[in-house]
Amino acid sequence: MYAFMVGFGTFEGEEFCLRQYFMRDYGEEEALLYLLSRQMQDFAWWVSFNGRNFDLPILQTRFICGRQEMPLAQAPHLDLLYPARRLWRKRLTSCALPSLEAGVLGLAREGDVPGWLIPDLYFDYLRYGEAQPLRQVFAHNALDILALVVLTAKANAMLCDPFAGETEHAVDLYSLGMIYESWGQRNEAQRAYEQALQERLPPTLQEEALRRLSSLYKKTGQAERAVRIWHVLREKNQGYAYIELAKYYEHRQRDYLAAARLVGEALALDSLPAQGQCSLQALKLRLARLRRKLGEGGLPMPHIESYSFGRIAVDGKAYTSDLIILPGGVRPGWWRKEGHNLHKDDLREVIESKPSVLVIGTGNMGLMQVPPETLEWLAAHGIRTVVERTAVACQRYNELAKTEQVAAALHLTC
Repeated sequence: MYAFMVGFGTFEGEEFCLRQYFMRDYGEEEALLYLLSRQMQDFAWWVSFNGRNFDLPILQTRFICGRQEMPLAQAPHLDLLYPARRLWRKRLTSCALPSLEAGVLGLAREGDVPGWLIPDLYFDYLRYGEAQPLRQVFAHNALDILALVVLTAKANAMLCDPFAGETEHAVDLYSLGMIYESWGQRNEAQRAYEQALQERLPPTLQEEALRRLSSLYKKTGQAERAVRIWHVLREKNQGYAYIELAKYYEHRQRDYLAAARLVGEALALDSLPAQGQCSLQALKLRLARLRRKLGEGGLPMPHIESYSFGRIAVDGKAYTSDLIILPGGVRPGWWRKEGHNLHKDDLREVIESKPSVLVIGTGNMGLMQVPPETLEWLAAHGIRTVVERTAVACQRYNELAKTEQVAAALHLTC
């Protein structure tokens, strides 16, 4: 690939000078490289847009083929594509230069030739000598360079003083907060996140920004502020918020009961990740540790508020599928190997929680069967059983939960 056109924009005194070097035929490449070399010698660094992956490799290749040394090959190079992505990718669907011109600068090119067509126009010129179509190529190159100047100035103003009116969009403020946080400038990051949230971020980014801000509050010792955000995110069923609140109550407040209740609520969420602190295994381990801290019989007991065919409400939340209630929380979506036969393998989680008694609800009409071997297996593990139709089982569970650690396995329909 040949570099048949190279544009240079330079500041010279009080003026900005734009020069374009054009190779009219392959035989002029040596002269083109010579002029570029002289131009480069006057400067110590350069700015491009995607030059790291495109312009620079092509120019280096052409200089090597021409047995010349490229003066700026090792010079500092600001490829504006990368800071542009960090600043504006959250708001714009594309960070191509025309998209940045429209979305950041409010400019739209009229009659511009698309970049992918430019090589074909040049090769047609070489074949047929038609120079007129190249007018668009020269204009395209010039507009690229002018856009670079304005975008660089805009990015610099935003980074130097983002709160002086240079940053007009809440999403851009959020992006700036992420940049400041990555630089370790926590005060600036906090201010950017807070202002972005005040200016009404789109819903898709609000939770993400709240999570980042709460993490920043936690790192900087502003625990009460972090707790307020975690409570907001908890209302949105964010597993991360449940765990952060549980850690806060366990380690800062020494309120193990409140921490256990939060872990239990997290275990009842519809979907949990396979790994990490919000995974099923990690939550179970955390609940087991809290149980040890509380002592036997110390886990909070969920309360059944109401039951009707196919629906049950526990601690203010409604469920429409069979469930298990354990000391410390609810496990929705309880499935059995055989729908209307209760086997010991269906109750492994009950055994792990070590309740003193298990209340089994056999359905609205009592159609779920509990074989004797299942009851014997539970007794062998030191667990008493109460087997009733689900409406009665719910009442018995609430009565027993007042004085001991109880589990319930409830079939909600027939």
